[in-house]
Order: sequence, then C-alpha cells, then structure tokens
Amino acid sequence: MVATSAQGNFEIEWSESIQFLDNFGESAKRFNTNGYALQSDLTTWYTIEHKQKFVLRFGVGYSNYWYLNVGASPRLNASYVSGKFGLDYPIIRNKLSGMLELSNYFFVQNQSTANFSLSLIEPRVYSNVALGLRIRTGKRTEISVSSPFSILPIVRSKKGYTHNDDITGTKEPFKVWMDMWGATLGIKWTLGKVEDRAKRSKEKVRIDRY
Repeated sequence: MVATSAQGNFEIEWSESIQFLDNFGESAKRFNTNGYALQSDLTTWYTIEHKQKFVLRFGVGYSNYWYLNVGASPRLNASYVSGKFGLDYPIIRNKLSGMLELSNYFFVQNQSTANFSLSLIEPRVYSNVALGLRIRTGKRTEISVSSPFSILPIVRSKKGYTHNDDITGTKEPFKVWMDMWGATLGIKWTLGKVEDRAKRSKEKVRIDRY
C-alpha cells in the first residue's frame, strides 16, 4: 500500500491485496467456493485529527477483483465503487496507534458469466471490517498491519434457497456464505513538507493558553 499526502488533510492510497475466500464454515466444506482473489484498490481519503486524541478517516474509491481458483465465482473480474470509514486511536503518542476500518463495496457490473450457479447471487454490496496497528517509523514513514473479515459476503445463496450435501450423501441442507479474510501490510510515505507532530502539538498548546 502506498499513500501520498496530496493537500492538507487529503491522501491518495493505492493498494494491492490477496483475499482468501470462504476457507471456513459449511459452504467451504461442502461447496466449491473456497479459493482466493487479487484486489486492486484506489482510494481518496479525507482525515480529521481531533485534539491529538483520535483521527477520523473518510474515503471513496474504485476496486477491481480478479478471481483465482474459486470454482463458484460469478466472473473472472468484478468492479466496485468503495465507501470507507476509519478510526485511528493513539496508544503511544506519535509512535503507535490502533486502527479500525469499515469498507463498503458497491457493485458496478451487471453481466455474470454463464457458468455461475443459479442458486447463488452476487450482492450489490459487500462489507469488510479491518482491525490493526499503525506504527510511525519516521517523520515521513508509517507502517500499518491489519486483518480484514466479512460483515456482508461477496457471494451468498439466494434468499430462501438451501443446498444439499451430495458429498456425504446425508442431504443435509446448508447455505453458502462466502466469508473473506486476509492480512495486509501497508507502507505510507508522505511527499512534500512535513511538520513535526511533537512541535506542532506544543505550538497548539501555547496558542490555546494565549
């Protein structure tokens, strides 16, 4: 992940990720939905720092999915418009922060591949939550480590539809819910003039007192 400071509170972020799909649960064991995909994501962020206590982040962008090794995937590629909300909370001031990020992806394609199962649907919206840490390693550099997990699935069974377990012969019904998980390592490099945070904090205190 590469992020550059564009102007003041704005950032541009580009990331490449590997997402693991449906590796747990009943549908992973009984239906050919488990596998992985490559995700390319471009996001513009607006950040608000609140009195050195926490940072709010609001983002919009575009995301492209390339499905790999997923037998029940509806297509080879899928496009989404993303809306994101993030919260950073300092653990060690100017050094270490906890992060929470909610990402909502809105589907912008309509045509599925012909071999996509009639019992499955590709929802218009899927959502992930990522939890992690941000580590400030220098005046311009920052490292983030996070792990996303699904709130709304990227593929699921149609409403009211259940599948039968033909593998074991028990015919026990179940629903497909393609959960998503993974790990992200991000590196942030800020371009242009950078203020020292500690110095900026002292200046704010002096101004407030005056």
